[in-house]
Amino acid sequence: MNSFDTDVLIVGAGPTGLTLANELARHDISFKIIDSAITTSQTTKALGIMPRTLELYEKTGIAEEMVEKGLDTPAFNVMNKDHKLIYFDFNKQCNSPFPFVLMLPQNKTEEILYNYLMKQNYDVEWETKLLEIEQDANGTTVIVQKGIEKTANIRTKYIVGCDGAHSTVRHQLGLNFEGVTIQQNFSLVDLKVEWKLPYNESYAFVDRGKFIAFFPMKDGKHRILMTSDIGAKEHSEVSIEEIEQMIHAVGPTNTSVSSVLWTSRFLVNQRMVKQARLGRVFLAGDAAHIHSPVGAQGMNTGIQDAYNLSWKLALVLKNYSPDTLLDTYTTEREPVWGNLLSGTERFTRILLQKSRLVNQVRKTIAPVITSSRFINQKFIDALSQTGIHYRHSPIVNGEEYGSKVFNKGNWLQPGDRVPDEIIGNGQRLHHLLTTTKHVLFVFTQDYETFKKIKENVESYPIQVFQIGIERDCAIQQNYLCDSKGQIYSKYGFASKEGMLVIRPDGYIGFKCVELNINLLKKHLQIIFN
Repeated sequence: MNSFDTDVLIVGAGPTGLTLANELARHDISFKIIDSAITTSQTTKALGIMPRTLELYEKTGIAEEMVEKGLDTPAFNVMNKDHKLIYFDFNKQCNSPFPFVLMLPQNKTEEILYNYLMKQNYDVEWETKLLEIEQDANGTTVIVQKGIEKTANIRTKYIVGCDGAHSTVRHQLGLNFEGVTIQQNFSLVDLKVEWKLPYNESYAFVDRGKFIAFFPMKDGKHRILMTSDIGAKEHSEVSIEEIEQMIHAVGPTNTSVSSVLWTSRFLVNQRMVKQARLGRVFLAGDAAHIHSPVGAQGMNTGIQDAYNLSWKLALVLKNYSPDTLLDTYTTEREPVWGNLLSGTERFTRILLQKSRLVNQVRKTIAPVITSSRFINQKFIDALSQTGIHYRHSPIVNGEEYGSKVFNKGNWLQPGDRVPDEIIGNGQRLHHLLTTTKHVLFVFTQDYETFKKIKENVESYPIQVFQIGIERDCAIQQNYLCDSKGQIYSKYGFASKEGMLVIRPDGYIGFKCVELNINLLKKHLQIIFN
């Protein structure tokens, strides 16, 4: 059976599924997206959007709308009563066009993503439930239920399960969701807070196993995350009295709360799959990994799963690349999930320590450790997700291809995220990366050399630019002027010559500090047929 209804079936229309759908639409790949719900989420759920996520959304032009509808919070404070333990200043230390955590409720995020999808002439098939998956050598057949009784078959080449922590796709594949449940009850509350602290900063207060964090929203309300003695199974609303007792126990002082809008109780699960691909079926977002909400990493990680997988699916479906390229989705993303789970679990357990001695040590040591700019930077890189890299990936290449001049030092490496830079007349580097293609930057002043390299890669789906330091060459097509040598310096091109290949998800795929066409083509042959 080689007749297909669509190339890709996306199961789940939350932030991960909608992001994947929008990216496949940009790549001109046919797909269907289904969800058992009647429409997008109507509750706030996940709140924080990280700088790296906004950088990726800037490719589609929706980051601006998100920033307009959200509240940017440039600082995060960890407190013990009124004593400051840790201060993270994103505005000063996050190297991104978006140096803040954007507070935008998930229902607003989904609304923006859904509207953008419809502008691309696609829609979600709502009230459609996945029942069964059957794979064969050429594709998959899915049985879905539409409405109450009607069932239908969908024939597709690939399936991506973005259907949440209780994923039907994962259960159909029989994959284990390995991990632990932290035996501590937590509560989420949206409400009004009155205090004298800055409104546009986030605060977490911790003391002897009790924890409460405040995240501001644009509508004048706050999201509260706190520990609780009341279990999730009791299904009771979080009361004002319960919140006031927690504030009295851990801080802040001179604070009042009112007007509760939404509450939720839960236990923290730390779980992930070890295999995100089985045949022609993939898992992404909460279907593949769930963890503590501390750090607001979950939704952002799922969105970046979608960006990693979408360009690979597009290349394979357009016959530019072999199916084995899709194996690198798990190779690249699984270490990210593993580090995230271990990090959030470790930090959550530290917060929940009830020992008086541990709390005193934490109160004394934490300000000293995080006052180190190096350590503070590491935390911000992790929280903002700008520090995520794929240096371990088999499809990124650099000095192992024989470039003896290549020296790691502090320079950007193959597999690293490409930071934004200003080029020549004020043009931003990230604006050159909005294409769905790979981008090749050739660092040379010699136009004939550039032309020869460009001719050698014309058969590949790649945009090619020349970067030089002389302004009088700026009239040449595809020439970018780095007159101050900032980009040359950042990438370690001391010889003033080199090449960079940037992937569609904004990571360095190849770096070479010489203009060696054979090395470049050797890398491209790993990605492309």
